[in-house]
Amino acid sequence: SSRHILSLVFEKAIPSFGALAEIGDDRSLFNLGVMTYLGHGTEKNKAKAYVLVKISNENKFSGRYLEMLMPEF
Repeated sequence: SSRHILSLVFEKAIPSFGALAEIGDDRSLFNLGVMTYLGHGTEKNKAKAYVLVKISNENKFSGRYLEMLMPEF
């Protein structure tokens, strides 16, 4: 199914985003946060997602997205 294919794509993207995030790529931090928040390719974890997106926000990438994505924080 298309849902299964998307799941595989997300799972394969996690290591790449992780490697880029480790060297300070804000977009990768943000993408990891969104994927973690939604549980795409990784276990759903709102607290971890918040931290990832918050760090990317501190680096001036995701400010306007933080409240839209995670209004409960």
